[in-house]
Amino acid sequence: MRKIIRLYSVTLFILFFCLSSAAAAGKISSVKPEKEGFSSERLERIHELMQRNMDEGNFAGAVTVIAKNGRVIHFETHGMMDLEANKPMEKDAIFRIMSMTKPVVGVSILMLLEEGKPFFSL
Repeated sequence: MRKIIRLYSVTLFILFFCLSSAAAAGKISSVKPEKEGFSSERLERIHELMQRNMDEGNFAGAVTVIAKNGRVIHFETHGMMDLEANKPMEKDAIFRIMSMTKPVVGVSILMLLEEGKPFFSL
């Protein structure tokens, strides 16, 4: 079960990373969460979840992004980028992704499905 959660987390991270890269480049505009049907109070749970995972030692830091209709609802950093140097996580941090073909392809397929495009043909 823990392995599935980690794979799911990594997949979400890749999606968030793609969105955060676009947001950092200025391609996606920000909007108040309530304008897109989100609750600011409930979005605070993301930080609590990230903090709980960092406390358990699953990872040192993270960048989380939620976007809807091309607008950023939530874009936040959590934890540390470098524990030894005590450097906090930055929004434009670059993460190493190794052996991540399946999650990247999975997210790509989901993005194509979401846009209503076929991802294979018979």
